[in-house]
Amino acid sequence: LATRARLNAGSEMTVLAAATRYQNQFNAFVLLYDSQSRNWSEVVLGLITDLADQVGTAITHARLFGESHALAEKLQQANASLMEKQQEFQEAQRQAEEARRQAEEASRLKSEFLANTSHELRTPLNGMIGFLRLGLDGMADDPDEQQEFIQEAHKSALHLLNLINDVLDIAKIEAGKMQIDMVPVNLKELLADLENFSRPQAEQKGLYFNILIPATRDEITLNGNYQRLLQVLLNLVGNAVKFTHEGGITISAEVKSQRVEYQGKTWPGTVKLSVADTG
Repeated sequence: LATRARLNAGSEMTVLAAATRYQNQFNAFVLLYDSQSRNWSEVVLGLITDLADQVGTAITHARLFGESHALAEKLQQANASLMEKQQEFQEAQRQAEEARRQAEEASRLKSEFLANTSHELRTPLNGMIGFLRLGLDGMADDPDEQQEFIQEAHKSALHLLNLINDVLDIAKIEAGKMQIDMVPVNLKELLADLENFSRPQAEQKGLYFNILIPATRDEITLNGNYQRLLQVLLNLVGNAVKFTHEGGITISAEVKSQRVEYQGKTWPGTVKLSVADTG
């Protein structure tokens, strides 16, 4: 489309407008200006038409390239997001598998614990029932043997009580209700009670049982929980007796004079308790 436009001072100019297109779809215009009035030949118009078609193709390709580039970026973002979700899913799957494995292991351990506990509970209970039955049936030949039956039944009862306390403690720990109160504990009394419980077991197997305490004039007082300290020591000594067949067990206490900060207080030292056996 060629038109003539009048300029200032009476001069004229020629404007040629060529539509650019791609696949017969118009997408822009190319304007050509000539300061002189002229007629456009068919050859020139054909060249301009071909040029306009090329420009239209270039414009469309540029727009498509921009759209494809934007789409590629969106695809990359979507792919990155998908990879992140996949990693999160794999991690969640791994955690779920680990939780399942731990649950199965916990179930197995509980079953094993119940089986072992049932056996451990029956052993002292059967012993206690047996010795009491012997006494009730008059199987003792003299008062000394009857006293021995009673002592054996008493030791079995104490052992059974310790086992039941262990089971109850485990239940308290799992329920988060285990409380440990810290009170003054006399070391000599603690070790004396340990000896009363454990020496008969050791001597029954022909083992020696020694307790070594520091040679001090003053009483040694611990800040702790008597029941738990005794329980730990009984468990350690019980294992020592169980796996020792000759020789014996030695319990020793060592005072370490070094200041310790605990629960906002300063303590003058600590006591190290050790259980050693020849098994």
